[in-house]
Amino acid sequence: MEGPNSRPRAEPPSLGFAIVLIVLGLVVVLSTGLCTGTFFFYGAVTGPDWRAAAMPLVIGGPFVIGGGMLLWYGVKHLRAYFRKSDEG
Repeated sequence: MEGPNSRPRAEPPSLGFAIVLIVLGLVVVLSTGLCTGTFFFYGAVTGPDWRAAAMPLVIGGPFVIGGGMLLWYGVKHLRAYFRKSDEG
């Protein structure tokens, strides 16, 4: 019987959830990163002013950051899964 001050146990992280996050993060980072980088380079080389280079960063930057966060969160869950499996 558990006492009134005991904390509920957290569920161990799921391996499948971690893999889905990593794959989804890689797809988003690679696709949006390539597109944003290409348009940034094209705008910086051929654009008449700095706005031509900054516009792809403003539009594509949040998606690159979001994909990177998905990737980071998936790796974090993957590491936690293997730490839990090592403990027993």
